[in-house]
Amino acid sequence: MCKSVDKIEVRNLRKYIISGVILFLLGSLVSFFMMHNNSLYKKEILKVTKVEQKVENKESHTKEKKIRQNISGEILNGKNKGKHLEITHRYSSSQVYDDKYSQGDKVFIEKSEEGYSITGLKRDYYTVFMMSALLSLLVIVAGFKGFTTFISLIINLIILWLALKLHLQGVNLVLVTTVSVILFAFMLLVFNTGLSKKTYSAMISTILTLFASIAVMLIVMKVSPSPNYEFFEYLPQPYDVYDAKLIFISSIIITGLGAVMDIAVTMTSLVSEILRKNHKVSAGELKKSCTKVGDDVLGTMINVVFFSNVAAAIPFFILSLKNDIDIDKVLKYNVFFDIVRFLTGSIATVLAIPVAALVAVKMFRKREEL
Repeated sequence: MCKSVDKIEVRNLRKYIISGVILFLLGSLVSFFMMHNNSLYKKEILKVTKVEQKVENKESHTKEKKIRQNISGEILNGKNKGKHLEITHRYSSSQVYDDKYSQGDKVFIEKSEEGYSITGLKRDYYTVFMMSALLSLLVIVAGFKGFTTFISLIINLIILWLALKLHLQGVNLVLVTTVSVILFAFMLLVFNTGLSKKTYSAMISTILTLFASIAVMLIVMKVSPSPNYEFFEYLPQPYDVYDAKLIFISSIIITGLGAVMDIAVTMTSLVSEILRKNHKVSAGELKKSCTKVGDDVLGTMINVVFFSNVAAAIPFFILSLKNDIDIDKVLKYNVFFDIVRFLTGSIATVLAIPVAALVAVKMFRKREEL
């Protein structure tokens, strides 16, 4: 019996590896096609053939350099295809708001009254290649469930795009974010566990936890002084305080979603598995088991939230230090927002354990066959 099971597992693993390799090769072919799909774009594309650059000036009070590039290239599509072009491009050494271009790059260009200018780098083939690599690894490691996980990510990207479109049309950002987060969770859970009682339990737990953490956040924001949004990242200038607050709240709502869903699924699966093997187990024993497992995963999940916010703070932290801005100012004006997001996400993570456990016990306790 064990040998037959082992043979099946080996056969499945071989099938997953072959499928993953095939998907990667297909993705590489699509990526190669994207490298030569210039004619499909309405915007003109320039292939950079030569770059000359020099430092124009250096700010006396910072380490930031302003660099000018004289770029030569050939237009690859449109009515000017084959035409040689020279463009002057300027960028800062930190490359926070602009890019440095090199020989061999393909860039989008547009013409204005002042002449041609570069609007961005053509990155579609890089994106397709990385996505195919991700898909093939998911299939090799997790089989069909890895494939469904990838599909759920694509659907969630579409939901995110639609949410941004709605916001641009005037819909309240916090409302759009809240609905989007619920849809994100639903798609990920459905594609991973199907339309089952586990999915409903984890979904209810996720929503309850998110709303509870949002309530805590709103209460704290109500009783505490309003932060200085002047240094809030990527905020257009001049900004409106109300809009800045909506953006900040929306970023907080999204921060702890992954950890909350992970804990909700873990608690739901734990209760389901215990009751499947012994449906007579008492509610007290279930709660003890959930508490023990929750204690084990809590530290890991909080660290996930912490490092996610650290990753977001590192670019601003390094950029500020390179420009001789004091650490205390960085912590007060820039990193402050990431600290708040981390603390709120951690609260949501802690709340998710008892909420998910209670919901799962309520939904599965009286069921003998799961």
